[in-house]
Amino acid sequence: MYDKPGFTVHEPNPFLTPPLIFRDQHAEQQDRVETARAAQVASSEAAQREDAYLRALNPPRRAQIEPPALRSPDLPAEFAS
Repeated sequence: MYDKPGFTVHEPNPFLTPPLIFRDQHAEQQDRVETARAAQVASSEAAQREDAYLRALNPPRRAQIEPPALRSPDLPAEFAS
């Protein structure tokens, strides 16, 4: 039934890998700037999504509009008889 053994390949976990080691100070600084910028953009996008979600849940209240006044009908005198 099983002629060939199956092998499971596991990818390394990015959270458990050691941090990058830079030999160049400029590259390290550039990586810090890019990481900070990416975190700022992700945070901003998350905040915008949350704001849109809350606006969708709580739509603005409609203004209270008075119904239009109805005119009294102009009926001829013989209408009621």
